[in-house]
Amino acid sequence: MFETSFSPVTPESAETLLSAYPAFGSGDCNLTAVSLISRAAARKASFAVIEGIPVVRWHPTGEEAAYAVPACAEKMKPVLEHLSEEARLRCEALYITGVVDDLVANLTAHLPAVSFRLESSNDYWDYIYDREAFVTLAGRKLNGKRNFARRFRAAHPQATLEPLTPAHVPAVRDFLTGWYAEHDSNAGLTEECEAISIVLANLTALNVTGRVLTDAGRVLGFTYGAECAPGLFAVHIEKAARDVAGAYPVLAQEFAKSLPEHITELNREEDLGIPGLRKAKTDWAVKRFIRKCRICVDL
Repeated sequence: MFETSFSPVTPESAETLLSAYPAFGSGDCNLTAVSLISRAAARKASFAVIEGIPVVRWHPTGEEAAYAVPACAEKMKPVLEHLSEEARLRCEALYITGVVDDLVANLTAHLPAVSFRLESSNDYWDYIYDREAFVTLAGRKLNGKRNFARRFRAAHPQATLEPLTPAHVPAVRDFLTGWYAEHDSNAGLTEECEAISIVLANLTALNVTGRVLTDAGRVLGFTYGAECAPGLFAVHIEKAARDVAGAYPVLAQEFAKSLPEHITELNREEDLGIPGLRKAKTDWAVKRFIRKCRICVDL
């Protein structure tokens, strides 16, 4: 066996990645074609087609290279065996990222002779919500969101939410310039800004689902995402004007309303251990978490 040739993940990889995600997605917010391609440089992502499915080799949180495998049951055993041999040829430890329960079950079933060590931090767990909670903003937990949304609609009765298309890109870029100018720069925001720029330049190729909130020609916010597993939609980006009360909850609510009927849950990504981000996510009615991990397989 020869070492597998992995190619860089680029916008030209979209068709191959879309063949596996969301159909074989695990629900991980990072494993959509949109996220993989827009964050490829930061995560040093590459891919190879193994046993007919695209396997990603990446550095999702900056450590050693790890592999992410689409959740295709019939391909799991041969792919895991291939990656084990690949790691031996490269003289590397075999690291695999995935959802805790699924990954442990697959390793136990398909590589029963090996032992492994699991690393997991709730900083990198995904927050999952019922779509209906965002559509209705019902219940005591979301009373504050509901009130802010009501204030927004009273102040901006002509505001509209439109599908994000290439025609909106110049205005959205202008909006982002102002948004980032109001926030202290850091590595995370720089990476995010670069990712958004890639998405805006490749909306059609990446099959992006997004919306733009406007009023009297002014962009008040925009959002986009992608389905990360059947029926589960990952909201990758959500930005709204800080000076417009209620813009964020209205953007979130209207985007949820606009999604296809088969979407029943929303993945609003990780909090990365950032206190403010954790509070923002728990302020919504969290349904469950997708517990993600990195496993080191002892070969």
